[in-house]
Amino acid sequence: MDSLELSFHPAAANRFDERTRDILPTVQGLRPVPNPLPKAPDVHPVDTIRSEDIISGSKVRVLNSILSAIHRVVWVSGTMHVGWVGPAFEPIKALVRVCRRNENPSRNSSPLSSCLKQICEWLCDTLERRRSDTLSTFIAQRSNEAIREHDIWIPLFQTYSSRSF
Repeated sequence: MDSLELSFHPAAANRFDERTRDILPTVQGLRPVPNPLPKAPDVHPVDTIRSEDIISGSKVRVLNSILSAIHRVVWVSGTMHVGWVGPAFEPIKALVRVCRRNENPSRNSSPLSSCLKQICEWLCDTLERRRSDTLSTFIAQRSNEAIREHDIWIPLFQTYSSRSF
């Protein structure tokens, strides 16, 4: 079977990337990160493991309100909590709705879709200057990595072969 490479239509990719260029400058500095180190000298050899020291975890946190509606995305950048909160988060929600428009709702009924996670990860990495590609390229690449070929065997009831094999 030939491998299928997923990609966006060029006009759709341009519109999608244009919307992300409008979102990037609206990031907000929310509050400083408290210093976890004690002020007084400590005679015991101790080290604090901070969230940025953990490699496997995602830096981006998508937070829900009391009513389970997603209303912010936050991460730590340097010494500040940054992200999008309230009205600044609405364009990201709209972008996720566009992304999920063709997604099967029965397959992913969770409001925290993989599309939202990927968009937030891309926004964070782009603002932290760890990524320079466009969002449409990033999502197409992630989708192509997620596609796997599988052989599915389905037994048919009372079906026999006319020859031995």
